[in-house]
Amino acid sequence: MMGFKLTIWICFHLAVAFSEDVASSCQGGGAVVCSSGQYVVYVQNGVPTCVDCPLGTYIDFESHICESCKKHTQPGFNEVILRPGRSGTDNVIVCKKGYFRSAESSSCERCSVCQSFAWAARECNAEEDTLCCTYGMVAGPSQEGGSLSCVHRRSRRAQHGGQVISSDNSDHNATDEHSDHQHSGSDSNPNHGFSKADSD
Repeated sequence: MMGFKLTIWICFHLAVAFSEDVASSCQGGGAVVCSSGQYVVYVQNGVPTCVDCPLGTYIDFESHICESCKKHTQPGFNEVILRPGRSGTDNVIVCKKGYFRSAESSSCERCSVCQSFAWAARECNAEEDTLCCTYGMVAGPSQEGGSLSCVHRRSRRAQHGGQVISSDNSDHNATDEHSDHQHSGSDSNPNHGFSKADSD
């Protein structure tokens, strides 16, 4: 009979736990230490016990005394759940296919598509947009270091001893000198050979 009452008591606490944050019923704290995925409830005679967070909530703290279960993060605009959360982990949210997470806005933006006169030096990925370089140009680490940038083939060879990323199209390789001449007198921005697939 005692076990049945204990089960009913725990079920009651689980049922009322679906709020914005599932608050634990800590009364003074320090009486029991719960692991991740669990929170404290007080059963008959005020005895503290650890129970699993309700479905759709989690706690990712190890060895905690009085933490609350939090709702799993839900995907926003152009986002999807990569890996569902459990009682001890949150949902893993990523941008949906064809989008990347902008470092400036932290939102998911549509990947750029290179135009016919440019090639993709870097494919769009979860954190970076497509890098489009016009033919006759190469891609390598920027002078500041870190991300790739497009530069004229000759200047990149001079700076990096020929360690470059270039187009595999041999027809365009034969026109390097012509391409360099074109770009020296045109737009100084080497990353202009792209467009958005569609307007959002």
